[in-house]
Parts: sequence; structure tokens; C-alpha cells
Amino acid sequence: MSILKTVNLMICWVAYSGKNRKNNQILVHLYEKYKNRNVEFIGISFDRNKHSWESVIKADRLIWPQY
Repeated sequence: MSILKTVNLMICWVAYSGKNRKNNQILVHLYEKYKNRNVEFIGISFDRNKHSWESVIKADRLIWPQY
């Protein structure tokens, strides 16, 4: 509960989706713009392969909380 802010954006995604990967580029930019404005991004991956999930987080620089 400590990560919750006034605005919480829940982002559901999977590592194998090209569309999700493209969206990550936009989300990284938006996160940088709004992270200090009481907005929190929360990533929720539906991946079953932990290695794939972690690789995308690192490669796409998804620095907000991921579950």
C-alpha cells in the first residue's frame, strides 16, 4: 500500500507482445514526466516465464513497481 499515490496507473502487459513493447517506450517517457506529481505507475505482467518478464523490464527500462 505504500506505493499508492493520488493517481495510480495499472499497466497490464506480457513480454511477448510487440504492441506492449512499443507502448513501453511511451510509458517510460510519461513516467519521467509524471513521477514527481503524485502519480504512480504499477506494472502487472501476465507472463509465466520469469526470465522473459525480467529481461523486458531491464531492456525497456521499466523502473516503476512491477508485479
